[in-house]
Amino acid sequence: MELIAAPTSDVSPDGVAEEGAFIASPPPATPFADGVIWLGGRLATAMECQGGLTRRDGRRVRAMLKATGPGEESRVAARAALSLCETLRLRLSRWRRQPDEADLPMIALVPGAGYRFVANRRADGTWLCEGPNGRERMQDWPEGTMFAGVTRRADVSHQRTARAVFDEIMHVDRHWVVMAALASTLGSILVLATSLYSMQVYDRVIGQGGVSTLIVLTIGTAIAISIEFALKLARSSIVDKAVHRIDLEAAQSIFQRMLTTRLDQYPASVGTFAAQVRGYEGVRAFVVARKLYLFTDVPFALFFLAIIFLIGGPYVAAVPAVAFVVAVAAGLRSRSAIEAHSARENLVGNQRYGLLVEAIQGAEFLKASGGEWQLRNRWNDLSRRTADEMTEIRHLNEKAGYISGLIQQISYVSMVATGAYLAATTTSLTVGAIIACSIVSGRVLTPVNAIPGLLVQGANAKVALENLERLYASEQDNDGIEAPLVPESVQGRIEVANLEFAWASQPVPLKLPALTIAPGERVGILGAVGSGKSTLLKLLAGLVKPERGHVLLDGLDLQHVAGERRAELIGYLPQQARMISGTLRDNLTMGLPYVSDDEIVAAVQATGLAGFLAGRPEGVHMRIAEGGSGLSGGQRQLVGLTRLLLARPQLWLLDEPTSSMDDGTEERCLAALRAAVQPGQTLVLVTHKLRLLELIDRLIVLTPQGVALDGPRDAVIERLRQGSPAQPAPGAHPSAAASASHERNIA
Repeated sequence: MELIAAPTSDVSPDGVAEEGAFIASPPPATPFADGVIWLGGRLATAMECQGGLTRRDGRRVRAMLKATGPGEESRVAARAALSLCETLRLRLSRWRRQPDEADLPMIALVPGAGYRFVANRRADGTWLCEGPNGRERMQDWPEGTMFAGVTRRADVSHQRTARAVFDEIMHVDRHWVVMAALASTLGSILVLATSLYSMQVYDRVIGQGGVSTLIVLTIGTAIAISIEFALKLARSSIVDKAVHRIDLEAAQSIFQRMLTTRLDQYPASVGTFAAQVRGYEGVRAFVVARKLYLFTDVPFALFFLAIIFLIGGPYVAAVPAVAFVVAVAAGLRSRSAIEAHSARENLVGNQRYGLLVEAIQGAEFLKASGGEWQLRNRWNDLSRRTADEMTEIRHLNEKAGYISGLIQQISYVSMVATGAYLAATTTSLTVGAIIACSIVSGRVLTPVNAIPGLLVQGANAKVALENLERLYASEQDNDGIEAPLVPESVQGRIEVANLEFAWASQPVPLKLPALTIAPGERVGILGAVGSGKSTLLKLLAGLVKPERGHVLLDGLDLQHVAGERRAELIGYLPQQARMISGTLRDNLTMGLPYVSDDEIVAAVQATGLAGFLAGRPEGVHMRIAEGGSGLSGGQRQLVGLTRLLLARPQLWLLDEPTSSMDDGTEERCLAALRAAVQPGQTLVLVTHKLRLLELIDRLIVLTPQGVALDGPRDAVIERLRQGSPAQPAPGAHPSAAASASHERNIA
């Protein structure tokens, strides 16, 4: 067993991963019990599950393993692995004594060593696997090892909808509805104590002077009120815990869905997109409120109506019954208007949030150009429209509330009048019964008072759910592929056939009838602004999907290769290097959990990043702001290139990697790239710097309509100098000629 590296860990003190965390636990003292959290995280990541292992799931499975008796270790570990797969919605095949390559990826139960995730098998027969302590290679498995293949279920993630996600979460946690309903049932029964107390006091105590009866009734009612108060607290606690759980699961699922959405499916406005994703909170609030309303409030309104019928008879009960129906109908009348205003308010509110994000991100440009007033005008207009819609919603909501209150008052007066008439003309109704019915009638109409608020919540939730449905309808990485390929390695042969792609904001598509890059070739790409160079690299990296045609890597469609494995094999450095808030080390090791300190030191020294860190006491632990703000463009590029050296990809795609660097730093980076790109590895480099052309041996001049020039580097440069580029295809976009002229000027 050969250990490659050890991962870092981020677990809670009790060894259980945080909600949705996919980080390995420390090296296990009891292999299966302590390694099960790591296995759950690894399965969730490798199989691209739309959710993860939560704290409760982890404790449940760990408890199962800790209760293992002598001789039961393998059997219980197998059962725990099955439980993990069921939680993550994965299918586990039958356990075998011998590994079968057809079952890959697999889970291995190694006696005395714990779980292993088996990803692939090399040509020499060595199995590539991972354990809690890092990556391993196994030639011969220990005796007693058991194996089972893992696959995703038929209902793959791209078929899910936002509504299905919330329904599934509510179904899994449906027990809280039962508990809340039970607390409400007991509380509602105890509420009757006050009305019955009034009835008995007026009928027995006052009329007969029964002081002892009054004392007993008062003590009993006080006890009932105290118990009801405790039940209200219990219900509140149950609902709060349920909301907390639903929030975590919904947020985890939605954020995971957003992360796995393919790059070309993202909307143009980042701020608007963020506001739409954030809207899940409104859906959650309405779902919980609706459950409680339908399962507790409405049934007990009917229950109290039945109590009035028993105490006061049908004529008295008819009054709150009619009032209930009229109030519900009046409340529902404003539903369509509230939904229309909510939809407009949500749209304008999202635009306003998007403008806010845009203003913050572009503050430097706004101040330099003096254009703050233009955004201020747009902000004021959007704020006014948002306020107008919110005012209309509030007006409709208050109007519905006033009507509900009016109906409740009319109901009270009508019921007392009806009861008084019956008491005066018949002997079937007492004064105490009238008072008891009047108290209970308020409980009948209580659900009606909640209708206006529910209408507003429902309207907001409807719009938010529609926004989330658009997210869930977007195509994902490996969309439609049930079992993405996980190749062990690639030679680096790239084939492009009949490719056509255009961003939503660009009407002119990139067209590439044919392009082949042989394994080990070093290719440079030139082209004018807007010719599609960066887009081509994104296509070659598999980040976006062609509208037509295919991009093949070693004969495999890139969209069929698992996204996680694709990121390991292909090293892509974008033109605008972005960074994530955290430490510099976090950014250097992003997606690289097995990098050692020695490797980090070697990489920062090779690229010259060590010089930048020399004057900073925090070193690689220096804090990085969102997007890398505070660092220059060249520094961000330097960090991105250093991370790429740590990743050691088999295919290199570099988009203007040194465009913002000074000459000295660029020279060090060139030397680092020469040493890092191994013989036989493919390099595709977009650049306009002559110095970087030293790294390549083939040069392509690109236009939106295809390749204008393609050949050996020196020959293409000479043709550009002579001003004789290949002619663009007939009917080609004018940018084809402009691109050739632009590159001729560079040469």
